[in-house]
Amino acid sequence: AILAAASPRSLVVLDELGRGTSTHDGVAVAHATLDHLVSGARCLTLFVTHYPSVARELRAKHPKHCAAAFTSYVEVGGAVSKQSAAAAEPMDTGGEEEIGVEEKKEKAKAEEEERETPGANIEFLYKLTPGVAHRSFGLNVARMAGLPTAVVRRAGAKARELEMATVQRSAARTQGSKEDAAAAAEATFGMARAALKAVAEAAAAGESESE
Repeated sequence: AILAAASPRSLVVLDELGRGTSTHDGVAVAHATLDHLVSGARCLTLFVTHYPSVARELRAKHPKHCAAAFTSYVEVGGAVSKQSAAAAEPMDTGGEEEIGVEEKKEKAKAEEEERETPGANIEFLYKLTPGVAHRSFGLNVARMAGLPTAVVRRAGAKARELEMATVQRSAARTQGSKEDAAAAAEATFGMARAALKAVAEAAAAGESESE
């Protein structure tokens, strides 16, 4: 209904279009919708998306009509802020029960892993900065929302695992493309050599007949 009714006099506000489906479908729907609003309806639009590629591609395609901005942030260090840690963990009462050596080691290990969790050192500044955010801060938002530290830590480990798998698949595709291109080039050269050989043999046979 929004797209059907939108006109150059409209103000359209869309937030997180494409959620609830696969990534490829979500990107496709968000890209097509924003492209229509810019080039078809030509209306003033505020389009909030978690797909950076949509922002980059549409800004490049319509540089005079599209601008991108993201929420500014600062990195404040590797450790979790006290406020986030307090929200995620029960407070230490200080001591009716003494913590054993093994428990202290486990706690120290957990704190070290937490410092390495992606997104643990971000504070949002609540102002817009021109450009497109270079990565997602979902883990930091999860921590701000009060998810348990252990859950955020596991999510960070899974995020690193998925990122590594993505990099490996991309590298494999690139290597496969290079090998396919090399094989195609070799096949082309082989056919060219065979054709030249056939031409040379036909020419030699013609000369023999003329003699």
